Amino acid sequence: MNRVCVDASVAIKWVAPEPGSDAALDLLEQWGPHAELWVPDLFFAECANALRHKAVYGPVSPEDAQQMLQGLLQIEYQRVSGWDVAEEALDLALRTGLTVWDACYLVVARRVEADLWTADKTLYEHGSRAHAAVRLLG
Repeated sequence: MNRVCVDASVAIKWVAPEPGSDAALDLLEQWGPHAELWVPDLFFAECANALRHKAVYGPVSPEDAQQMLQGLLQIEYQRVSGWDVAEEALDLALRTGLTVWDACYLVVARRVEADLWTADKTLYEHGSRAHAAVRLLG
């Protein structure tokens, strides 16, 4: 089974039309139903916050943001608790210059031996030094 760790910057593109949405949806389709999608549990709050931003500042309505979040929650994820990754994420963040939030994704990807997919160039550039299998959504 193919294991993939995905961050919120990619997942939001599955439900909210924005640059890169087609590429993100193609990836999701390519992975298919047999892929395991791994995320730290902060993923859900990050997605909700990104949708809140879109609802407050445009281009979506609050109702659309709620529906988009429901769409993301319908996808099956393997979740790793922040409790389990916090210490390692802090250490990694201090060494790489990443935020602890971004480092959580790296820790999860390393632990489950998964590719980490992101649309965040900073996470890609700094994270690649800590985990060779960081992929930038192109």
